[in-house]
Amino acid sequence: MDGRFVNPGSPKQQLLLSALLADPGRPVGTSELIHRIWGQEPPPTARSALYTYIAQLRLALSGRELTLVRQSSGYRIVVDPDRVDLHRFHSLLDGARHATSEDGALDLLTAAAGLHHGTPFEGLHSPWVDALRATIDAERRWMTIQRSEILMRCGRPTEVLPELAEAVAAEPLDESLAEHLMVALHLSGQRAAALRHYHVVRSALIDELGVDPGVSLRYVYRDLLRDEYASALARWCAAPARG
Repeated sequence: MDGRFVNPGSPKQQLLLSALLADPGRPVGTSELIHRIWGQEPPPTARSALYTYIAQLRLALSGRELTLVRQSSGYRIVVDPDRVDLHRFHSLLDGARHATSEDGALDLLTAAAGLHHGTPFEGLHSPWVDALRATIDAERRWMTIQRSEILMRCGRPTEVLPELAEAVAAEPLDESLAEHLMVALHLSGQRAAALRHYHVVRSALIDELGVDPGVSLRYVYRDLLRDEYASALARWCAAPARG
């Protein structure tokens, strides 16, 4: 919350808090909480264990600006949604998708990137949280690509290099991320590094998937090899469809 990690205790209590904060200000039913914590096959003791975790979570949150309350429809955390990083992240991305100018979109995307603090829900596992983490990772990928395209069009490619490098390290077989990193490197005066990265990706694709790079990545490599950075960047010269 607000960029600060709130540790409520054991992993199951952390899952409980995450399950509640995923819907800030809205009640989550007991059955749904059990599903989010244990999945489709909860143990027979899940309901009684949940009540224990709720009691322990209340104690852990005492003295903080968070309150766990019981309602007829379930449990909810009383908190301003804008104080929850996940909610703010989604709100900023939604604003960027509907921004009427690239400057406005860039400001929102940069603010969203500032909420990136490592792996979401690190150390926590359940089918629900694993799916939510995958969704957040996909949203971060979209954010990184959109932000990099705007910055490259604005003539500021070096600003996105660290973010692209981190994204590529996490997803080394993602050809779209590789394309963006290669073009950003080239526009930053690092043509040799851009060309080397193509061969790194190509080797990884062949070794792990048994396939060559796709047409789009090969075209980017061809354009950079010929020093035709304008051709490589042409696909991003028009404003992106952010929806």
